[in-house]
Amino acid sequence: MPNHVPNPERRILIDWTSSSATSSVTGIQRVVLRLIAAAQSRERVEPQYSFLPVILSEGDIYEYRQRSISSRASLPRKLLGQFDALMTRRLPRVRSALAQAALRANVLSVLSAPRSKPVRGAPPYKPKAGDVLVLADATWLIPGWERAVEKFRKSGGKVVALVYDVLPLTHPTFCSPVFSAAFENCIAAMTRQSDLFLSISATSALEFTALATKKAWRPDPFPPVKVIPLGSDFADQRHVAALERIAMEKQSQDLRSFATSVDGFCLMVGSIESPRKNHVLVLEAMQRHWSKNGTMGLLIIGRPGWQSAEVIAQVRKLRKSGRPLLHLANATDCDLKAAYSKAACLLFPSLAEGFGLPIVEAISLGLPVLASDIPVHREVGGSLVEYFPLGDAEILSQMIARYAAQGREKASIFGTSPRLPTWAECLESIAETIKLNL
Repeated sequence: MPNHVPNPERRILIDWTSSSATSSVTGIQRVVLRLIAAAQSRERVEPQYSFLPVILSEGDIYEYRQRSISSRASLPRKLLGQFDALMTRRLPRVRSALAQAALRANVLSVLSAPRSKPVRGAPPYKPKAGDVLVLADATWLIPGWERAVEKFRKSGGKVVALVYDVLPLTHPTFCSPVFSAAFENCIAAMTRQSDLFLSISATSALEFTALATKKAWRPDPFPPVKVIPLGSDFADQRHVAALERIAMEKQSQDLRSFATSVDGFCLMVGSIESPRKNHVLVLEAMQRHWSKNGTMGLLIIGRPGWQSAEVIAQVRKLRKSGRPLLHLANATDCDLKAAYSKAACLLFPSLAEGFGLPIVEAISLGLPVLASDIPVHREVGGSLVEYFPLGDAEILSQMIARYAAQGREKASIFGTSPRLPTWAECLESIAETIKLNL
């Protein structure tokens, strides 16, 4: 009888250099952390693959063994953002010139974001032919990432780049020009180094391929670009059931007090970034609602981000004046679950998104969603979401008033919530797509 030799497992290395070193659980970091958690549990993922969390450091790849959770550059980054916002309003031409000077001086590398570093003396990972490296994190923040990828490819490895969006290039006013330039350099380099691209939405995939063609980043043939919809924390019913048991007890006192003091509330979830997240529109719509003796409250969950100072100042001013308003910058999973459970509706007014994860989370829990009418929201939410025109605070105010009057009648409005993918299923889709295309 011939000896049966099983096929060796292909190793999928998942980069989480930045996400493993941050306490933030929103945006890219949240996605990466959920994928890593799914990879470590591996309940349904393709069995012929093994997963290895890795970090990129100074031109090499290392197995993840140590966590760094702080950054000396946090204050300088905050001050830089405030200065950039001021220059954008007052002296845009001077701001542009300063941005070019900062880019030439490589300021972004000086103001490095938090990232994990290898254990002192730890040897770099030795790639094997057939290994796959998934660039799932904020790669543009990692010094030396391209050198690490080049070494990996020379050893026979394949590279997969996860593209969340290209908004820093299609909507450059949404972020610092220094960041936009660094982002463009990174994405352009990825087109040279990647064998496969994954996009989190069809809308984002179209924007990416159109931009790559316009910029002539790589000659034909361009690597395949495949769409992998994101998972939802609340699509896994076991996770929801476990969280349900503790959410009401473990929610913050601020949230508990707010929820009991208002006659229903709208919910916003996501980082506070101006103008992209469009908090200004919601605050205007809520003020119209309150001026007509409306009683609906507003709960904002999200960390301060790009040019958020004015929005946060307005929130504080309204709250001080007695308006039913609360901002939670450091909400836990329990806070989020409790907020989704108690809210009358989710407001998602973004001007642009790569996906819109809170829409999926709300839908999975049967929470009505009011979203701005942009293509990616139509793609993600379909007929399960109500849409309002960008920039129309009056229409949004009227929609909010309707929910204040009818309460959370999710069953009569939306029917049964659809079956959405879990994070394990999202990871399984990534593995299957790698299997079919590499």
